[in-house]
Amino acid sequence: MERFEVEMETLKRKEQSQMPEMVRNRIDETYHTIVNMEMPARRRYIRRERGRGVKIAMLSVLTVAVLGSTVIASGFISPALAQSLRQIPLIGSIFQNQDAGLQTAESQGFVTPVDIKDTHDGVTMKITNVIYDGVRVAMVATRESSKNFEEPLYEPIRPEGHFFSSRGIEHYYMEYQGETLPAGMSATGEKDSVLIFTDDSSYAEENAPFPDTFHLSVTLIIKGIKEPFNFNVPVVKNTSNTFYVEDPGLSKTHDNLKLTIEKIGLTPITTEVVINVKADLNLVPEKYLTTGFLNMEYELVDDQGVSMKPIGARGSSKDPEKYGIYSKTMYEPFTHIPKAITIKPYISNTKNGFKKEYIKELEITVPVETKAVGKKLNND
Repeated sequence: MERFEVEMETLKRKEQSQMPEMVRNRIDETYHTIVNMEMPARRRYIRRERGRGVKIAMLSVLTVAVLGSTVIASGFISPALAQSLRQIPLIGSIFQNQDAGLQTAESQGFVTPVDIKDTHDGVTMKITNVIYDGVRVAMVATRESSKNFEEPLYEPIRPEGHFFSSRGIEHYYMEYQGETLPAGMSATGEKDSVLIFTDDSSYAEENAPFPDTFHLSVTLIIKGIKEPFNFNVPVVKNTSNTFYVEDPGLSKTHDNLKLTIEKIGLTPITTEVVINVKADLNLVPEKYLTTGFLNMEYELVDDQGVSMKPIGARGSSKDPEKYGIYSKTMYEPFTHIPKAITIKPYISNTKNGFKKEYIKELEITVPVETKAVGKKLNND
C-alpha cells in the first residue's frame, strides 16, 4: 500500500467512530474513487510539502460530500466532524484573503462550520462558516444556481475617487433580539460569495451584549429576486484565550475634550478599544470637526512601538456633552499580550491635507498589569 493510501486509511479510521453513518459512507465513496484513480489523475489531488510528506489535498471533494449531509437541526455541523475538517488544510480559503485576525481564525481552528440555506426562484443562498471571538462576528454567504450570474454578490468600485459598490446583494440586515445591528460586507475574491460581518454594539448601551452562544437573524435581498432570503444563524464564541484590561478608566483633557479609555480587549482575532470623549462641540476648535461632528481617530501602538492595523470603527452619541461620544475601533490582533498599550489620538481631514496630526496632549499609555504579559494569544 502506498504512503498516500496509508495516510488516507489512518485519517479515515481516526474519525470514523465519531461520524454519522451517512457521512462515513460519503467519505468512503470519495476515498474509494481517489485511491483507485490512475496515478496521473491522482496526482492532481495531491500536493507535496517539504518535510511534511504527502498531504491530502482533495479536501474540497470531501468537504462538499460531508457538509452537504451532516447538519444537525440547529444548523451546526457536528463538533467531531468540524474538528476533523479543521485539521485538514483548506485550499484557496476565503478567509485567507481577509485581515490577519480572520486568517488566524482559520489557521487556529476558530471557524464554526454551519450549513443554512434558503432558496427562491432557482437560487440558493447559503451561510457556511461563522467566526465569533466575543468582539466581532463574520460569516460567509454563498450563492448557488444553475443560472449564470455575471454580477458578483459584492464588488467595491472606486471610479475617479468616488466610492460605490456593484453587488448582486441589494440590501442586507442583521438583527439580534429584535434590534438591528450595524453590518458590513467584504469581497472574498470569489464571484458567488461574500463575507458579512457585525459586532457587539453594547459598548454604547444601544443593544444587548452578545453572549457566548446565540442566534443572529440575517436577511439578504438579491437583485432580481422578489422574496428575501432569511437565515437564523447559530453563533458560538470559538476563542477562549481572551484578555480584557479591566476598567482602565484613564483620562486626559485638552482643547475642551475629555478623553477616557473605557475598554481594551484582546483576542486571537481582534483587538478592541472603546473610547469616550465628552465635549461641548461649540467650544471645541474647528480643526477637530467635520461638518459639525467630532472627527478624531486613534492609532494603537504596543510596547515595542509597533502600530496595529485598524480593521473597523464606528461611534455613537445621544448627547456629547452629557454622555460623551463613544467610539469603538477594532484592530488586527496582537500575537502576544504586550506590557503596555498606547492610544495616540490624531486628526486627518481636508483641513490638514489628510495628514495625521497627532494630539500629544490626549495620548494615553495603558499598562497591562497581568501575569499573562508576553503570552501568546494564538496557538502557534
